[in-house]
Amino acid sequence: MTPHPRVTVGLGFNLTYDSAPPATVPTPDTQLRTTVGVKF
Repeated sequence: MTPHPRVTVGLGFNLTYDSAPPATVPTPDTQLRTTVGVKF
């Protein structure tokens, strides 16, 4: 499979830590982001 120059794909991961969160919120917080772009 060869990449197409008009299509972009991105992937990102965020990890944050709260040392004193509210009782119902976990201390680590993770987020996975994916993006797909098309250039016209």
